[in-house]
Amino acid sequence: MRRQASLSALAGLVGLLVLLPTNAFAITVTHGELVDGRLRIEGTNAAPNIFVIAESGSSAAGVRSELSGAYRIEDDNFFSADCVVVVSDRRTPIATVRLAGCTPSPATP
Repeated sequence: MRRQASLSALAGLVGLLVLLPTNAFAITVTHGELVDGRLRIEGTNAAPNIFVIAESGSSAAGVRSELSGAYRIEDDNFFSADCVVVVSDRRTPIATVRLAGCTPSPATP
């Protein structure tokens, strides 16, 4: 009888977990590069029709996502000393991306 009560409680908890709302979006980057100051980032799964921003320690660029959640950020004169950007729509989990074509700046002593 105790085991049956435990199984019933577990089944109720599993049912509760299934009913909890989850975020269907998790921003992804399908392509990211920085060549000669020209940034190009493409991705999907942003919140629909929201501003998506790519930020380094010293530069930022952005674009509004499509209704499908797809986005494409392009910017000239972008700088990232460590060749990494954080991509965010401020609604879904962020993506941290190492940029192809980029050479990190040497650290100053």
